[in-house]
Amino acid sequence: MRSTRRRARRIDPLASASAVHGVLDQLSASLPDIIPRSHKNLVGMLQSVRNLYVRPVKDTRRGRPSRFPREELFKVDAELRTLLGRETSISVRSFVGQYLPLLEFPTDAKLTSSRA
Repeated sequence: MRSTRRRARRIDPLASASAVHGVLDQLSASLPDIIPRSHKNLVGMLQSVRNLYVRPVKDTRRGRPSRFPREELFKVDAELRTLLGRETSISVRSFVGQYLPLLEFPTDAKLTSSRA
C-alpha cells in the first residue's frame, strides 16, 4: 500500500489586517518623507510600486504624467522588499495584490480571516 505524505501547514504571518497594518507602519516609519499619510494615497503609491517593472519607461510627453516620481517608487520598492524578506517570502506584487485588500474587507470578514 502506498502512503501519501502531506506538507505540514504553516500559519501565514500576514493573513490578518493587523499584520498588514504592521508592515505599512514599518514602511512609513522607515520612509516618513516619501510615504503618503492618507490611506488612499498610500494604496495608490503601492499600486504604482506593484506595476513599476511591468512596462518600460518611455521618454515621451504623451499620456498622463505619473503621480509619484520613479526614484521614490524605487526607494519604496526596495524598502518593502527588505521588510517582507525579513518575515516572509512574499513578493511585493503578492503583498499589494493579495494582502493589501484585506484592509478593505468588512469588519466581520476581518475577524473570521484572522481566526482561520
